[in-house]
Amino acid sequence: MDEVINFPTPSNERPKLNRSEQALVHFKMGIKPTPNG
Repeated sequence: MDEVINFPTPSNERPKLNRSEQALVHFKMGIKPTPNG
């Protein structure tokens, strides 16, 4: 089962980020990115 991560804003409203940017955001938020992204 995939892990569900809740963001402050709906996924369709927050800006789209590329994988490197998303990983950086996860790192700052203390969230470890899942292997399948």
